[in-house]
Amino acid sequence: MQIEVQKRQRRGLPEGLKENKRLSAKISTYKKRIKGGDFNLKIEFETESSQIKPDELKPPLLLEESMFVITDYEVVWLDVDKVVHRNVKRPHVLFSQERLWGIRCPIRMARLIEFIEAGNKLFPAIIEPLGINDTVLIIDGNHRIALFRFLKLSRAPFLVKKKHIRFIEDLK
Repeated sequence: MQIEVQKRQRRGLPEGLKENKRLSAKISTYKKRIKGGDFNLKIEFETESSQIKPDELKPPLLLEESMFVITDYEVVWLDVDKVVHRNVKRPHVLFSQERLWGIRCPIRMARLIEFIEAGNKLFPAIIEPLGINDTVLIIDGNHRIALFRFLKLSRAPFLVKKKHIRFIEDLK
């Protein structure tokens, strides 16, 4: 038993654990920057449909990549608060403007912030109206939208199916 533990220690941490450890350290740094008032992110968006690559999107609600055809979608700039209020009944809890950590996966949030700070452009979040009580389903982009709310970003681009554009006109 002890020999096996020693072998694992020599090999080091598996790559996933190393990445989590690195991002955990980043989380501490981000928390300190937020507390110190030094948390300014310059967010750039990829709004050119031809540059949005479906294979780079991994939305859990799109079960197969074949279900996502970029030409079926349009990039639309919408009011972030309105989208959130149409998605959940308690937006102040699930998309807090006061707390960034503790609601969404902190590792994913740190990875997102790191991605932005590296100068990468964000793909728009994907939303779809459900047709039930004017509810909007966030198919991909919960962490992005949570970050936008925390940063008090008023408008952001969203990908919406062209056939649903008329249902989200009031969210502009």
